[in-house]
Amino acid sequence: MSHDHAKMMMGGGADSDTAMPGMSMPSKNGSFGGHMMMMYFHTMLSDYVLFKPFLVTIAGGMVGACLVIFVLAALYEGLKVLREHLLIANAVGRRAGQNGAGASFVPDGTQPETYVPKGRDLAMLSGAHALQTGLHALQISLSYALMLVFMTYSVWLCLAVILGSTLGYFLFGWLRRTTIDISEHCH
Repeated sequence: MSHDHAKMMMGGGADSDTAMPGMSMPSKNGSFGGHMMMMYFHTMLSDYVLFKPFLVTIAGGMVGACLVIFVLAALYEGLKVLREHLLIANAVGRRAGQNGAGASFVPDGTQPETYVPKGRDLAMLSGAHALQTGLHALQISLSYALMLVFMTYSVWLCLAVILGSTLGYFLFGWLRRTTIDISEHCH
């Protein structure tokens, strides 16, 4: 028994008039408009990087894409550390201002470096919370973009994500004040 998934999804195959406008339906050989979507790790150079205009077809293009992905993955790790530092600095500053204590005041008596602020330490309508919200949106976007890059199954792009994240952790991870990452979205 033959299974044609294109017919099952849209009611027709690549030659069907029932395909949605703007959608590239797979032909009988599984390609999408001449570009094969591989669902396994591969080393081919022909791959889309997140958007249709970013089709990499030459080695120089793949090297450039890998460099950009590498830098974004490293900056993603730095962004997580930045958000943590801003959160703790704001919470410690607010507590110190409320109680008239010095900048090293922490409510539970621990050192400021190990203090993890609670949700009540940030005011919802403060500039610090607005900044944290914007950085959170950026972190989510970057996290899911890196995940989608990895899902291209291009060995080169996957290595760029892994090595960039590794370098980012090396550069920024030692600055972390907590060991549990509760703000991670894709692992």
